[in-house]
Amino acid sequence: MENDHTPGFPSAARYVTLAHMGDALDNASLGGIKINVVMGRNAGFLTAAASLARGQASDGALPADRPAPHLIYLPEVPFATDCFLADVEAVYAKLGRCQIAVSEGIRDADGKEIGPKLMRGPGEMDAHGNVQLSGTGALGDGLADLIKSGLTPKGGKAPRVRADTFGYIQRCWPHPSPVDAEEARAVGRYAAELAAKGDARASVTIVRTSNAPGAYRSACARADLSAVARRTRHVPPEFISGTNDVSAAFDAYCRPLIGDLPQLERL
Repeated sequence: MENDHTPGFPSAARYVTLAHMGDALDNASLGGIKINVVMGRNAGFLTAAASLARGQASDGALPADRPAPHLIYLPEVPFATDCFLADVEAVYAKLGRCQIAVSEGIRDADGKEIGPKLMRGPGEMDAHGNVQLSGTGALGDGLADLIKSGLTPKGGKAPRVRADTFGYIQRCWPHPSPVDAEEARAVGRYAAELAAKGDARASVTIVRTSNAPGAYRSACARADLSAVARRTRHVPPEFISGTNDVSAAFDAYCRPLIGDLPQLERL
């Protein structure tokens, strides 16, 4: 809360983007259905960053007409397994492949997490008493099983489905966003200045001061710690498109943060 984004987010978003860029080429070569589970129990910003792998902002196209990832699911949007299967089937039937980015924290219409429902076992608990989602592979395996059982024709062959859970690697990859590296140092400097003044109730925030094309700028500011701690900033409605995509507004928000991307070509 109170931040445009936090230190670390641009680098993690860059990793998610690059991973989906490479994975999309692998999926196009092999065919089948690929699920990538991205960190984010309560907020889908990091999962939404997968959309930048497309190289273009969302234009409202149907999933099978979008560049990969074809489907993006955030915890802010209720997740229905029947709609999910229909989405995947429509893409797979047309393209023979489908790349999916899904947040670990997707929930049903009642706000209950999907991951624990699909787990093959009871699951581990984290320090807060929540079912452990990150790094377990349970959600990816559960969704893969769901697709295989739901999209296998009677007497026919199951579609090829694979799932990866990114886990901790998305937040510690040693190739940061240049914007992130600069902002993180600025945040640390500003925090030291506040501490030197005896301010013990502050949280340093990042404020976006310019979002003009090629001229992104930010500054540090102070917020009361009570306005930030234990609170979650959710992906706003204007960043979401339908039930399985993000909007052009999210692209405009996130793209300046991640740095230049490699140009991948197909022969």
